[in-house]
This record gives sequence, structure tokens and C-alpha cells, in this order.
Amino acid sequence: MQKIARNKDQFQQLKAHGLLGEEIVTGEGVALELPAATAASRLVSGMIDYCLYALALFGSIWLIAYASPMLSEAAIIASATGSTAFWIILVPMLITGCTKGSSLGKLLTHTRVVRSDGGVISMRQAAIRAIAGSFEVWLTEGIVAFFTTVFSRRSQRIGDMLADTYVVRWPRSDLNTFMFTMPPSLEEWAQQVRTRELPGGLMLNIVQHFRAAEKLLPATRREEARVLAAAAEQYVTPPVQWGTDPEDFLSALMVVR
Repeated sequence: MQKIARNKDQFQQLKAHGLLGEEIVTGEGVALELPAATAASRLVSGMIDYCLYALALFGSIWLIAYASPMLSEAAIIASATGSTAFWIILVPMLITGCTKGSSLGKLLTHTRVVRSDGGVISMRQAAIRAIAGSFEVWLTEGIVAFFTTVFSRRSQRIGDMLADTYVVRWPRSDLNTFMFTMPPSLEEWAQQVRTRELPGGLMLNIVQHFRAAEKLLPATRREEARVLAAAAEQYVTPPVQWGTDPEDFLSALMVVR
């Protein structure tokens, strides 16, 4: 597989073929695109999630109040404080972190939280978002979160800015329903290859390339495949044999992933 220069020209080449809409520069200096979620979809997603958290919190407080005759004043205060922290910080953190940036509201609005470079968020970033959310969502009744989401460039709230994350449109059907095939020449390589998590933007661009491949001019298709393969090869070891067709490599990688 031929190597190409990793610079901003890759982004321009991808953009010229209509691949998504938000530029991301990965740690390897490869420019990708991943579309930021709209403020409207973020607000709908947030309302779904936080309404559920609020209902659960009120239910917990009601149970504590129901059991209050059997509890001391200190136990009631401790229980109420623990329940509040559990539902407004710990639960959102665990859901976002364990699902790699998803939640019920995000599933319904087809969005997901990612790092600023398009990668999967860490539990630490999920914790920062949840802690910041206790202020901008709960203490201000969502007013701060609303205005920062509406007026920030990527519809980020303060928690996203502090955690270096943002929410993207995530067309799950594109990733899950497209059937990639394993090229026979790479079956042996696929059995021994080790891969790292691919940025969401890179995965979406690869899927988009194969979906539109038949509509592209041969030269354009080859060049676009080389751009994507150069970005993806940073996430595999060992590399494929020199001279491997870029599309064969990409297809094999997606099957492995």
C-alpha cells in the first residue's frame, strides 16, 4: 500500500467528495470530518436523559421521605445527599462512559459524545461532563447549558469544553448494516493483526467511501481510498504487505473491527 503525505490536503480531498462536515485533526496529523450534532438534537437528547434522571431522583427522595419515621435526621440528610449525587453525577457518568458516549436520549436522536479528535471518550471525560452538568443543568435549571449549546460552534456545553469533547451525529445504520468482505489475500494478516480503536470520523468516512465508490471516477476513487488507508494504517500492527490495494486493506480492517 502506497504511503502519502499526512497533511491538510487529505481533508481537502475528502471534503471535495462530500464526506461529512466537521474537520477533525487526529493525533497523527490526519484531517478527518465528523459532523457536530445540532443544538436542537442536543436539547431533545438532554431533555430525555435528564427527565429520566429527575424522575429517578424524585422517586428516591420519596422513598427516603416514606422511611423517614424510622431514620434519624442525620441518616435522612445523608441518604438524600447520596441519592442526589448518585442520580445527577454518578449515573450519567457511568452511562456515558460505559456506553462509549451514548445514552437513551442519544440513541433516540442518533448522536454520540466523542473526543475532540473523534475518538472514544474516557471515563475521566465522562466524569468531567457529569460534574459540570450538576451546575449547568441542575443548579441553573438548564439555562446555562441551553445558551452554551445554542451559541457555541459545535453545540458544546461547558462540560464538553472542560472535557475536550463534543456531540456528533452518529448514523448507526451506516456502520452496522454495510456488509464488508474479507479479501482472500488478507485472511492470514487478519488473523494476526492487532488494532486500536478507530476514530468515529474515520470509520464513517470509510463507510461513506464504499457506499459511493461506484459513483466515483476511477482516479478519484483510488486517491480517496489512499487517503483513508493512510489514516487507518496508523491503527494496525503489523502493517499489510507493501502494494496491497487500499480498498482491500480498508475492507479487511472493517471486518476485523
